[in-house]
Amino acid sequence: VGLQLLNDLTLDEPLARASFAAVGGWDWLLGALEQHADNTHVQVSGIRVLSALAKGGSWEEAYAIRFNAVLESALCRHDQDEDVQHWGLWAVQALNGARALVKPLRSRVFQTPAAVISALRCLAGAQFGQGDGTSISDVVDIIDAVVHTMRGFSDRFDVLCESSFILGRCAAFLAWELQHAGAERAAELGTAPLEACQVAIAAILDLLQFRLADQYTVRTVCESITEILEACDEASPLRMQLCRGLFGNADAPSGQNEGLLSKVTSAHVSNDQLQATIMGVMAAFQGVSWIVQEMLQHSTSHAVQLPAIRALGAFYCNQLDLDVTAIRALPEALRAVIMAMASFPENLILQQHSCYALCMIAEHVAEPDNGVSGEVLVHCAAAAGQALHLVHGRCDSRDNCASYNALYLRKEATRCIAAVCRVLPDLGCWLRERGVHEVLAGALRSTAESMADGKRDIEAEETLCLEVLALSYVLGPEMAVLEPLRRWGAAKPAVARAAADTVVELARAAASSDGPGNSTTTGSHAVPPATGTSKQSGPAALFRALPVGGCSEALLAAMRVHVADEELQARLRLALSFIGSTATQAA
Repeated sequence: VGLQLLNDLTLDEPLARASFAAVGGWDWLLGALEQHADNTHVQVSGIRVLSALAKGGSWEEAYAIRFNAVLESALCRHDQDEDVQHWGLWAVQALNGARALVKPLRSRVFQTPAAVISALRCLAGAQFGQGDGTSISDVVDIIDAVVHTMRGFSDRFDVLCESSFILGRCAAFLAWELQHAGAERAAELGTAPLEACQVAIAAILDLLQFRLADQYTVRTVCESITEILEACDEASPLRMQLCRGLFGNADAPSGQNEGLLSKVTSAHVSNDQLQATIMGVMAAFQGVSWIVQEMLQHSTSHAVQLPAIRALGAFYCNQLDLDVTAIRALPEALRAVIMAMASFPENLILQQHSCYALCMIAEHVAEPDNGVSGEVLVHCAAAAGQALHLVHGRCDSRDNCASYNALYLRKEATRCIAAVCRVLPDLGCWLRERGVHEVLAGALRSTAESMADGKRDIEAEETLCLEVLALSYVLGPEMAVLEPLRRWGAAKPAVARAAADTVVELARAAASSDGPGNSTTTGSHAVPPATGTSKQSGPAALFRALPVGGCSEALLAAMRVHVADEELQARLRLALSFIGSTATQAA
């Protein structure tokens, strides 16, 4: 227990590490490990502390020889224990840099698959270009060592998967460095980095060919390929190498040109998740517009629509800055997803992933010249509201409102509505006139009442927060935040957290939208006029509309009830601080 506590204290605190060294902690720790060399539990806990201490702030060179001796002893004595191997190798890397693992890998010092996997995972966790032993030349050596390891353990798919992952990281790092190196720097580097990348890509493609039927290998390799492609420009020889390896030789006779990626697609035609990963590779080559075109050409095929929707969601989620092609594809991507939802209205899984994709795409609508009209965004919110009707008062099993498929659909549909309403604040009034607030209130009630009193659940709490946030945009914050807090806040900490998080989210969104040049609406995003009196419903207006006195009282009441839940207490205090600042400004 003492060693575990030391690990917690020294892991991220340089001052704690310095204090540990100042009171003679090194002598005590190394002595304990030497004295209990055969005790696996002591070795694992102690080596984890050594890993933390090696981060800096407490290192004394006088202990280097003893440090390495303790690690060598532990690795030799407990060569069959995966935890000792993992943390021991991690400590070796932390002290001596990534290159300390390269030579043993290359010379086959690690005899067991467990030890090899631990070494590979340690290398994969290195920050290339930022730490000791992770320079360009070191990464070239890592690729060489990993490829030799793959040859030595060709019958171990776990070693091969770990190897392909790190090869993808290494090749992507080198490709980026080569692309951004000037002429002088490129001449200095020579041909070794490019040749190492080509070796890594060849090994990855060989593995894909060899393990074509294994879904885990295919997923890992495809993710590595995507990472490499994202680091290459259009004219990169690495990109062309991947293109030839995946799509075959264009000059081959007809019927003899089935590419490797086509074979992979055929081998896993019923695996929706893997098909989405494969589509991601295709999008990296041909752009996201290719996915949209596939959806439009196969609009009645569920086997195409679901993977394509997954791929769109993943693509727009992972892209912080879109290129021109991806920006121009925004309107058609939204329309394609909405069409798929209309084609498969009863499919909960497709509806769930569609709502997520719509949300991820809509969050990029602020990009200039995106071509997305207000009408398209209205259709997004309407489609998400319609999806909520599928689980309004029931779920896929029809007798359990806590069903995870229903929960996930509620989460993604409300996420979508909140995202679109943030882009188009006036959309809340339009949705309210069409009764969407009743469906949202029902979703919130279903999720809240499915939670046992006094219990916490991460998935349900995230769903509750999104439901409260979406309801705030459509119905207003007093009903969406204050009423659930008063009704369930004392008995259900999950509801108290959802209310607090919604207050914080509205406050932060309000600060962002009030900044100079940060308007949430533009002329091109017009919403159909509401028949009633429209209230301003942007984030800033919603936050100002929070009943300060009532919210403060309800949040304080929740704090008094859930006094033992420190994590919840912190969230409630943060929400109260935002409400307090609003009250001060109003006064």
